[in-house]
Parts: sequence; C-alpha cells; structure tokens
Amino acid sequence: MVFLSLMILVVFRMVLDPGAAQPAPNIVAAVLWATFYFAGMVAVGSSFARERDRGTLEGLILAPGGAFAIYVGKLLSAAVISLAVNSLSIVLLGVLFNYDYGPGVGLVWGIMAVGTFGFLSIGTIISAMVRGARAREALVTILLIPLTLFTVVMPSVEATTKILEGNLDLVGQNLFTLIPALIIYVALASLVFDYVMEE
Repeated sequence: MVFLSLMILVVFRMVLDPGAAQPAPNIVAAVLWATFYFAGMVAVGSSFARERDRGTLEGLILAPGGAFAIYVGKLLSAAVISLAVNSLSIVLLGVLFNYDYGPGVGLVWGIMAVGTFGFLSIGTIISAMVRGARAREALVTILLIPLTLFTVVMPSVEATTKILEGNLDLVGQNLFTLIPALIIYVALASLVFDYVMEE
C-alpha cells in the first residue's frame, strides 16, 4: 500500500505543471483522495483473503462474539493500516508537491479519518460478500465505486478543498453527508453481516 500510494503521488507530480509554485487546493484534495481511494481498495480487497486461502474462516465464524465482532475486527485492522498509509501520503504529498497545508493540516487529517472509516465500513461488507469469488478484487472495486463515490469520496474531496482554501464554515455541509453514511453502513453491517458470513 505504501508503494502504491507513493507511485500515485509521483505520477501526479510528473503530470501536473512542475513550474507552478504550489498546486491549487482542489488539485491537492483530488490527488490526496485518489491516493486514499486506491490504497483503501487494496486494504479492503485483502480483508478475508488469508482466511479464505488457509481455510480458517469457519473457525473464525465459530469464535465467540458473533459475526458482527468479526466485522468490527476487520474494519479496525483495515482502518489502522489505511490511516497509517494515508497519514504518510499526506506528508509525502507535502514534500513532493512542496505544498504547505498551513494550520488546516489537522482538519485535513480528520476528514481523511472520517472518510476512510466510511469507505472501509461498506468495503468490509462487500469484501465478505465476494470472498469466495475468483476475481474478488475486481468485484470489490466494481461494487464499491457506485456505493462510495457520492456518499464518501466526493464529500471528502469537497471538505478537504474547503479546509485548504480556509472556508471552514462550509465544511459542515460535507460532514452532514459523510457522518450519516458512516453510521448507515455500520448499522447495515450489524443487520446483515450474520447472513453474509453464513453464505
């Protein structure tokens, strides 16, 4: 994931105008979230790969705590890895693009954390649903894009752009989309994850 994020950032650095002093805030936000998104795809796509390949999924299902505990564990493990990689990506973008986030860097990280949890919350469900498929990584990508593009990614990009522009009063509008989406996805998991794991 680290190398993928670095490669994406380097490619964008090569494509964008190298003569510009600093890229525009909307460009920075778009590059950051493209990096977060593809790194998150890797984290979600491999959520149940080890258990499926080693045949240990049945034992995991029989463990105390129930299916929702498996969901929470997978979500948190993917979130820890993704947050670490995404935090590094924020730093790497600042170095490669010579970009100064200013006092809003903490808020940028906060939006990244909320958006990452929102993305992974539905991604973990989908990864469990397609765990037996041959092309599970491709299926995860195909299913995640329509589910997260308008509920997680675009509001996160807009919120990050507004933070970098200094328009903090308008960030709440995007949080009204992000936070309910996260709550809905987790609530959905609590309702359907038992059935997903039984298949």
